[in-house]
Amino acid sequence: MNFIPIELTHIYLDLFFERSWQVFYEVALALLKYYENELLRLRDAGQIVGQIKQARLGCEHLLMLSSQPSL
Repeated sequence: MNFIPIELTHIYLDLFFERSWQVFYEVALALLKYYENELLRLRDAGQIVGQIKQARLGCEHLLMLSSQPSL
């Protein structure tokens, strides 16, 4: 959970307790999709891991998307 800014942690935890692991996977996939182009341009695993660790930008938007009911 260290990729989620502390002020948004309560949103993630509320969703997690409401919908269990599904929320974890939705947020993880949304982060990968959000950074897809940047991740594909990187050349080694260290750079990719570094980019994912910097994935704080966009978290609020992605958490809000995950909080919407699935279709």
